[in-house]
Amino acid sequence: MTKNNKGQIIVFALLSIFSLTLFWIMTINIAKLIRDRIVLQNAADSAAQTASCIRARALNFIGSLNFNLGLLLAIPEFCWWPHYECNNGYHWNSSDKLAKLYEKTVNAIIKSQIDINKSYGGGWAYLEANKVAKNIGADKIYPLNKSEEPFSLKLQRNKGDIWYWNSFNCGATLLQHYHFGPVPDFFNINKKTNTSRWYQQSKDFYKKKLIIIAEKKYEKSWFPLARNLLGIKPPVIYAISASRPYNKYGPMFPPETDHWINFKLKTKNIEIFGYKFDVVPEKIEIDFGGKAGLSASQAWLDGVGGPYNLLSGKYGGWDAQLVDVGKPFLH
Repeated sequence: MTKNNKGQIIVFALLSIFSLTLFWIMTINIAKLIRDRIVLQNAADSAAQTASCIRARALNFIGSLNFNLGLLLAIPEFCWWPHYECNNGYHWNSSDKLAKLYEKTVNAIIKSQIDINKSYGGGWAYLEANKVAKNIGADKIYPLNKSEEPFSLKLQRNKGDIWYWNSFNCGATLLQHYHFGPVPDFFNINKKTNTSRWYQQSKDFYKKKLIIIAEKKYEKSWFPLARNLLGIKPPVIYAISASRPYNKYGPMFPPETDHWINFKLKTKNIEIFGYKFDVVPEKIEIDFGGKAGLSASQAWLDGVGGPYNLLSGKYGGWDAQLVDVGKPFLH
């Protein structure tokens, strides 16, 4: 009796086709996953860099306003603009026009700083970073430490008194007109106690590292291929990145201090006719403290690289860079 071998090749062919199909599906799924993971990492890096760039821009904006505020509040207990009023005959009057204008100017700068701090250093930084990440391929981003206000610029208000002095005018006409003034009116001062002044560094000002996580889900996608047939659940992939704003010249904002002005005298040693002198002045450093508005102006000037760089147009300020995420996360 002879055996019929017809059709055996069909079984082998079907098994081969099934195996090749599974291999093809796995290859596509793995390649897609690797590609999307690379794209997602680019999205996380771009989002982190975008957020830090916006925060750096905010620090530069607020710092420049801090410089102007520091000049206006150089001596916070003596804020006065002269107001000249002169008429024939005798006059003896006090005007609060410029005192009110002075206060409005200071409050306008403070409000501008607050608005920039809330937007650039908060919601807007997140929204722009999230938009960049979505354009690249992420579904959403979120900071690693949500409870620590990760987008905050770490600034705090200096609190203290501000005295807005009115302008006093006094004059008389005898043989010729004499005018004494304008001078500060010692009896007419608008005192603001324990009020907001310039921005200064908070205690954790140096903690500006921002860690961003980018996420991508496949619930509404065809990926993975043949997932229902193979019983594969839609995966979720993540990427992590870190960035920070930095300033190579300095913080640009004064620290919280109590002194008014500190003088630091540096000396050097010299020898004259065999006699050694070790107290010869070489350099005097002046540091304005937390009670002087000039501390804010000085900090900004230091933060852009000093007067020389400022006048030469080569001044610096805050910039942004990607940094290592650190343990336990590595990428």
